[in-house]
Amino acid sequence: MKKSIIVASILFSFVLVYSVGAQEVLPNTGAASKAIRENVRESIKDAREGLKQNIKNEREVLKTQREATKMEFETKREEAKNRIELEREGFKQKFEARKEEAKNKFEADREVMKTRLLKIKDERKKQAVEKIANQIKELNERTLNQLSEKLDKIGKVLGRITSRADKAESRGLDVSSVRTAVLSAEKTITDARESITLQAAKTYTVLMATSTDGTLKKDVGGARQALHADLVKVKDMVKSAHEATRNAATTLAKIKGVDDKDDDRNENNGQENNDNSTSTGTSTSQ
Repeated sequence: MKKSIIVASILFSFVLVYSVGAQEVLPNTGAASKAIRENVRESIKDAREGLKQNIKNEREVLKTQREATKMEFETKREEAKNRIELEREGFKQKFEARKEEAKNKFEADREVMKTRLLKIKDERKKQAVEKIANQIKELNERTLNQLSEKLDKIGKVLGRITSRADKAESRGLDVSSVRTAVLSAEKTITDARESITLQAAKTYTVLMATSTDGTLKKDVGGARQALHADLVKVKDMVKSAHEATRNAATTLAKIKGVDDKDDDRNENNGQENNDNSTSTGTSTSQ
């Protein structure tokens, strides 16, 4: 568009110079001067109209291209949104199923624990064991629910990064490095979700078949330590997903002009050039 404007401006300037030069060559009689002025006005008017038409045509082409690009962008964004939503719903269903499995297994284990507690003579220890078993179960569920919610938030952030990358690509920017970072982040999110579903199905035995009053503290402590070690692994997976998403955001931010609105600026420049040419032609013809 800029090239067409420059060419039209050169032609406009040539007509103006030629017409003014003609004033100097021809005798400066009243009738001749009037004819020259009329010719100058008509030439400037024609040049101005041609310039305005060229700008209008170029803007129409640009508008059509921009609308097509916008439609493509909207289609990609909707497809990405649907894919992310399907993945999230699939994870949620799997997660709930694993929690139900763990709940059923916990109920079965509790019946076994009650039988084993018959060998324990200290009533306070019996109550403590049952309480700790419930605490371990609740801590596992609560922590996994929190991590699941955190992954949902991370996924939404990654979706916005992808959307911005699509928009930047539609303006001709190279976002290949961002695509690579986004794919890496998506994989870490998938892996983290898988670790959550696996952890959700786990239960922990606080009372062994061989447990006695003397070994009870050690056995219960072992169950707590096992839960802690497992949750640390899951937390590390979620942390990796967060870091990978942050890396994708950083990679996007490093792309020069990623937040520019070139289309709007080009349109405004075209309008400004159009207005300037009209103003110049009007002032010259007066």
